[in-house]
Amino acid sequence: MTNPTPAEIRAQLQRANDLGYEGLVLRKGDEWIKIKPFETHDVLITGFSEGTGKHRGRLGFVTTARGAVGAGFTDNEREVLWAEANAGRLIGHIIEVTCMELTDHGNFRHPVFIRMRPDKSIDGTA
Repeated sequence: MTNPTPAEIRAQLQRANDLGYEGLVLRKGDEWIKIKPFETHDVLITGFSEGTGKHRGRLGFVTTARGAVGAGFTDNEREVLWAEANAGRLIGHIIEVTCMELTDHGNFRHPVFIRMRPDKSIDGTA
């Protein structure tokens, strides 16, 4: 297909996913573009861990009921959230996470931190 519309790309992605494929690879001139589905979830932080290597002394990852989330944090966010964690103020906050999908057991597949959700509370009220 040459010059597909966004709707045609979404339809092809859905067909590929229905067949068990992760996504599509499209070519635009000499550039190859990977297209994968994603979904977002708001989840409660239940724990955290210090990073290793270049992240030693700051946040490595947070834990949630759907699994650990360690990707997507900026260096500044890692430092600020580590200070919040050490002050006892990180657990219980809500974060937004994107992932490819949830596993059969309800865990994130390829989770990435998007943002803190101070507008959300544990009981689901805004």
